Amino acid sequence: MSVERWAELDQRRLAALRDGGTIVVVPLGATEQHGLHLPVGTDTFLAEAVSEEAARRSTTSVVLTPPLWLGLSPHHMDFPGTLTLSTDLWMGVVRALCSSLAEQGMQRILLVNGHGGNAAAAVAAAHEAGHALAGRARVAAVTYFQLLQERQHDVRRSRSGGTGHAGEFETSLMLAVRPALVDMAAARPTYPEGTTPHLRTDLFEPSSVATYRSFASLSPTGTLGDPTLATPDAGRRALDIAADALAAVIEEMAGWPIGAGPTAPNRSPTSD
Repeated sequence: MSVERWAELDQRRLAALRDGGTIVVVPLGATEQHGLHLPVGTDTFLAEAVSEEAARRSTTSVVLTPPLWLGLSPHHMDFPGTLTLSTDLWMGVVRALCSSLAEQGMQRILLVNGHGGNAAAAVAAAHEAGHALAGRARVAAVTYFQLLQERQHDVRRSRSGGTGHAGEFETSLMLAVRPALVDMAAARPTYPEGTTPHLRTDLFEPSSVATYRSFASLSPTGTLGDPTLATPDAGRRALDIAADALAAVIEEMAGWPIGAGPTAPNRSPTSD
């Protein structure tokens, strides 16, 4: 289907979308360093690109909001160009946005995250917003690159650790969607020391243990992985796989019941 963007529509068209069948897709990005070869808007550009392509492939009515370009990036603040919000503020913004969409009559809201640092908070914000809006709206969150985990070997050549932050995967995607912003001559492979089975840096090999680590302690350039192996063809394959997977999520969400609102537990007069 054609892509409709919230910011480009007038109130008449948006009022017509208040029928409960439309999926509102909210891309969640960040503004943070991405090595020496990628722009600081990489996570935002990619979340929006995957969301847009998935909307094109969907048979369900989809409207894209402008992306949230500030994320949770304190671990990148040692590098130039990084901007961040606090976790409480970021989650509050996401919850308020979901509440506003529900006030506008939108009943299905999908948060599409493109930044690893947002992932846990995006899930928590979706749960909190979904509980507050129960009976009025369904809220869900997905980090798009997690949808490719089972097909990672279709989009990578690097060994374990090669598709970390600003590594092969993100660089390939940027070569496919925003090639003019990629400086491959500046790309440098970095496989950080100190990774373990519990503490990984590969986007497709999530850590089983969570802990804070500044990127300056992991990489002198801010890159984790091997961007020199990136190609536009791999980026186009990655976009194709991610968009198909996200379109399937959209199609399924269109059939989810909105459900009833929260109710108090049943209590009999003599239960105390």
